[in-house]
Amino acid sequence: MPIWEKRNQLPFQEKLQREMARVGLDAMLLILPENIYYSTGYASNFAYITGEVGRTVAVVPAEGKCGVVCGEFEKLAAESCGDIEVNAYPMWMYIEDYCRGREKMDIVPDLNKTFRIAMEMLNLRPGAKLGIEYAAMPHTKFEYLAEVVGRENLVDCMPVMVECRKIKTPWEIEVMREAARVDDTVMRKIMPMIDVGMTECEVANLFHRLAYEESKELTNVVQVHTLGADFSPVMIFRHKPLQPGDICRLDGSTNVACYSSDIARTFAVGGSVLPERQHIFDTLLRAQDKAFSMIGPGVPFADVFNEMQKFISSEIPGFIRGHYGHSLGCGRDAEELPRISTMPGCFEPNMIFCVEFPYYSSRNHNYNIEDEILITENGIEQLTFTNRSLFVK
Repeated sequence: MPIWEKRNQLPFQEKLQREMARVGLDAMLLILPENIYYSTGYASNFAYITGEVGRTVAVVPAEGKCGVVCGEFEKLAAESCGDIEVNAYPMWMYIEDYCRGREKMDIVPDLNKTFRIAMEMLNLRPGAKLGIEYAAMPHTKFEYLAEVVGRENLVDCMPVMVECRKIKTPWEIEVMREAARVDDTVMRKIMPMIDVGMTECEVANLFHRLAYEESKELTNVVQVHTLGADFSPVMIFRHKPLQPGDICRLDGSTNVACYSSDIARTFAVGGSVLPERQHIFDTLLRAQDKAFSMIGPGVPFADVFNEMQKFISSEIPGFIRGHYGHSLGCGRDAEELPRISTMPGCFEPNMIFCVEFPYYSSRNHNYNIEDEILITENGIEQLTFTNRSLFVK
């Protein structure tokens, strides 16, 4: 059975509704692809690929089933996700199953249509509190909802989503173990294959090929490689060849069932490493070891962050950074809250984090050591195992 078919909707629904009750929300209307997916199990192709807000939305009532409002083109896929309500609206495209007898089609999608249908599904009482994703909601959609329910009844629900998503269900942990396994295997295979003369484009294509060869369940592959003195990541990979002496950061994320992994390693080509560069790498590696020894349930994020900042800056004067790792989970983006930073909060069992230590310099080049861990009742379980040493070829 494909791993995504093992997902059970009920634990997600119950977790969301418990948190909504705790903060006094009567319903949520969600537009971000990862939140639609988390709340319903439906990974909307339109929401992820087009990024067009409002074409597909999710509704989470205080009681009862979560739901999806989508176009008819998505209807069968949404219905296959299990125990959710699906309300599909006519679209501008011809679909034989739905279009017979229709005399008129939309020329362009009416994106307020989904919001109207969603509000009909929720059927909220006057004065009910509706949660929306403030940071993602376009102004025109916000104003529409403010007119429908009252501006004073709109509440930012992103804290609810972060609170629910940060603790993983057993199914999520199974999926993320598989994503980490694939990422780890690809990293282990690719390291000895990279050499002087290879281009950024060739490295990226090789990472993609190895990933898709390793797993038939991948939904996405992302790399953020920075090679040699070029510390800025790019969307369009370049054909500049690796030179002897280059220090390179290889940062890859494989995605299984729309859940991301994240791992990074550092390698040097040309057979030797300058002492200053070796010191930088050794400091980052020692810092990660210190972080692993500190992290566990009940430990504040800020305690780990402050100790890492203190240690690294004592070895590399002037070094400063905003965080030393992040949670990850559903969605195509490998990062989500919380972060190992000064933000409030503690590590809790069944959180999954990436613990990372990057360094960027046009003079000393690029480094990163990043590994994925699961917080357990007694400490941590490492999910990635590829040798962390500076790989020299």
